[in-house]
Amino acid sequence: MNKGVCKRGIFGFRVVSPSMRHLPLSSKNTLLAGFGGLMVVLVFIAFGRSIVQDFSPIDDHFLIINNLAIRGITIENLRTIFTTFDPELYIPLTFLSFQINYLVSGLHPWSYHLANLLLHMINAGLVAALMWKLTRHRWIALLCALVFAVHTLHTEAVVWVAGRKDLLSTFFFLLSLLSYMMWKENKKTGYMLSILCLLLGVLSKVSVAVLPAILLLWDLTYSKKPLHFKLITEKIPHILIGAGALAVAIFGKERVLGSATILETILMAGRSTFFYVGKFFLPLKLSPYYDFGGTIAIGDPAFLFPILIMIMLMIISVLWMKKRPELSFAALFFLITLAPNFFNFRKGALSFIAVDRYAYIPSIGLLLGLALLLGWGVSKITFTTHRKLIAASCSTVLVTTLVLLSRAQAAVWDSPHTLFTHALRVNPASIPARVDLATLKRKSGNLQEAFDLLKAGLNYSDHPLLYRSAGLILALDGRIDDAREQFEKSASMDPANPEPIFDLGSLAEKLGNEDEAMAKYRQAIGLDDSYVIAHVKLGLLLAKRDQHAEALQEFKKALKWNTNSLEANAAMGELLMKEGKPEEAKVFLDRAKRLR
Repeated sequence: MNKGVCKRGIFGFRVVSPSMRHLPLSSKNTLLAGFGGLMVVLVFIAFGRSIVQDFSPIDDHFLIINNLAIRGITIENLRTIFTTFDPELYIPLTFLSFQINYLVSGLHPWSYHLANLLLHMINAGLVAALMWKLTRHRWIALLCALVFAVHTLHTEAVVWVAGRKDLLSTFFFLLSLLSYMMWKENKKTGYMLSILCLLLGVLSKVSVAVLPAILLLWDLTYSKKPLHFKLITEKIPHILIGAGALAVAIFGKERVLGSATILETILMAGRSTFFYVGKFFLPLKLSPYYDFGGTIAIGDPAFLFPILIMIMLMIISVLWMKKRPELSFAALFFLITLAPNFFNFRKGALSFIAVDRYAYIPSIGLLLGLALLLGWGVSKITFTTHRKLIAASCSTVLVTTLVLLSRAQAAVWDSPHTLFTHALRVNPASIPARVDLATLKRKSGNLQEAFDLLKAGLNYSDHPLLYRSAGLILALDGRIDDAREQFEKSASMDPANPEPIFDLGSLAEKLGNEDEAMAKYRQAIGLDDSYVIAHVKLGLLLAKRDQHAEALQEFKKALKWNTNSLEANAAMGELLMKEGKPEEAKVFLDRAKRLR
């Protein structure tokens, strides 16, 4: 009879852990096959409806539908994805995966969603392997993997096609970590594979660049290696890859992130950390937007207490590294993998407390902490039939509850209307949710409903985006003076935002004031040189005045920032055609036709 492996558990208790190494091969295969089959079924129940969903209105159109570089694997497309941002992230491997999807189903979204589901299942399997290595308890490892597979907090990463970068980078992150562990155990294989997987991981999304810190943490806790120079030098390839990826990421992010002080960043990090912990253990009222419209101040208890608790947790985790190494690893794993997201909470005039998909990897640390506590609980009870039944029943209830919650949350992504309506229901004060829903109504011709939505938003926040969106509605309704008033108010409230300046230029052009329009377009470009449509509109006015050389430069600048701009390609093609260069013009006109 298999008595398992007896080892020293956490809190000093001895834990009897049945080892899979002592199971007959047939029993092991049956167990793994049964677990794999159950996981596939549960994941499809939880998230499978995404296969019949369309692309999301958030980023999917920009990254996939309107991105010619993902339309097949060609030399030109490969060169494009490896030399450009998205526009803020460097994710060439994620784009390569979209190219493969395009070969399978073109621009039909089912294969993109299916790929996300399969990647998530594989990641859950890797989580099972990781938990097995960290706990040496097969049932706890499998339960944690099932919880990871169906957790509601992961809905965004799984059902949103653009969440592919989180799924793919996690796949390589876990492979790199497991390969490193394998190398440490036998000193023969795994080291080069770990380096390669980290490289592939940062090419999928840069946030996994923190892996070298996780490897060192594992050495200091589970391997119980004393900190010495060799522990650092053996990770030099990992560190160089991570540092290089972070440098590239900073270059891409600096154009889109709003400014924040160090104190604001620290305070928001504390609040974000506890927000993620709360949503992990109680995954209710999830939303694509958790924007914060107030002031980030150290005197606010909502910011002060979380950061104090987080600092205490970090200190305790470091001090307990020898006494309670497993718990230290779990806590610091969570904080380290979450840390890269602390620096991009502010985008333009908006601040965000959290983003669900950012918790995808960090949740593994919380799962490990939960697993260790379960291990301690197991060590306190006798394995009787009734208690096994109780444990199995509790696990079943937990997994079933998560499946049902995830299925309901996945339904939120059925359409842009359901997504933004849900986000506004969760948080009526959300500026992006209100503006996005109003934009949907404006584009569908429901101008009064759109305007009422924005007007109601003023009860929660006097935000410049509300005024700008109201101006767009008024302009469409022909109320030019009222629209101008809204744009001017928005510009005065947020002087660094080029959009209301551009809108004022569009109004001026509509009224025939071309000089004023060109001045506004130039002003908008001065605030943000990557403002593609401003370059295009300025170029069109210059071309109208037969200033072809200057117009050509504006179109080139627009295409430098976005080679997939329909307007820029069409304008460039038409200008070249006028200059008697039909062959050059054809390249841009064909691209515009494909985009159209």
